[in-house]
Amino acid sequence: MLCLLSTLSACNKNMNEEQFGDNSLFDGDVMLYSHGGKYYPFEQGNKVLSVVSSGSHLMIVGSNGDSPLLGIAEYGIESDNSVIISDTVQMNLKETGLVGSVAIYGITTGGDGLFYVLVGELHGERTNGINSMSSANQQMSISILRYTASGEFLERIEISEWHSDIVNGIAVGSNGEVVIHGGSYISLLNLNGDIVKTINMDRNSFVLSVSLCGESLIASVHEITNRKTRYFLINSVSGDFSEFEEASINDYGLVLGNWFGVQGPDTIVRAVSLNSDGFNRLGIMSITQGLGNDYIVNDGFRFFTLNLDTGIYEKLYQWNYELNDIYSLKYLSRLSENVFAHTVSNGEYLIISSISE
Repeated sequence: MLCLLSTLSACNKNMNEEQFGDNSLFDGDVMLYSHGGKYYPFEQGNKVLSVVSSGSHLMIVGSNGDSPLLGIAEYGIESDNSVIISDTVQMNLKETGLVGSVAIYGITTGGDGLFYVLVGELHGERTNGINSMSSANQQMSISILRYTASGEFLERIEISEWHSDIVNGIAVGSNGEVVIHGGSYISLLNLNGDIVKTINMDRNSFVLSVSLCGESLIASVHEITNRKTRYFLINSVSGDFSEFEEASINDYGLVLGNWFGVQGPDTIVRAVSLNSDGFNRLGIMSITQGLGNDYIVNDGFRFFTLNLDTGIYEKLYQWNYELNDIYSLKYLSRLSENVFAHTVSNGEYLIISSISE
């Protein structure tokens, strides 16, 4: 079943559409407003954790207690930026050949347009903790599931002898390179599941994310001691890093112009913040999926586009609906120039929102 998500329509049982108010994103001659609705991909009571898109489909991860949920939904965008979205088709992870207790550690859309799901399979009693794979008298293996954009299962890529008990995410580039990261390491693999190279960083650093930007994979790394976020291009063949030095930035190093009621430019400039309490880290605090060459970063409750070559941040999107805390905005997928799908912390729904003049 398809239903229409807009500020004027009624929705079926899967969607509780609401207009949360006209939330101005920019001050100036052109006023942009955010409208949105809630979409419940799973039965209410289940959590929605992450979302990515490919073509006209969304892949959504949720949870029912300790049990992971994985689903596919189809969407379409109308000329007025309203969104038509289908019921979610829930996928059976056991049909992929997994037999133990399963945890989902990450999802991504590859440069080939396929969906990739990073899973851990626990043999024995289930361990506690979302990203911890080790426990006494237990064995954990990890593998990668490949799906078409419409949700057809293609294959499971098994990875043997993984080197860490922390796994936080996956990214897949345009040349078949796979990156898995967790804590302070990044590992480059091929599509056979072979590890090409692992980079272990200083223990005072941790990987915020690895994201596909155009044809390249970009790592966002935060240095705790230096209070600095740095961005690196990952070489698809060697796994070597090269830094975008202009884009690296210290914590509390930005002024957000009119977002704090202070006159300033629409582009964000390097300066001492006039309201540093509003900042934590500016990097990819969660997985953000842009369009083409977009590189989108956030600080937990706002999204920005970042030009990696110049280091210029530009305001993209802020959701002003009352959320649980300032780090509530999680996964974001930019479906079109003006339409977004994102999750919220501890939410049971996706928010599908559009920006219109």
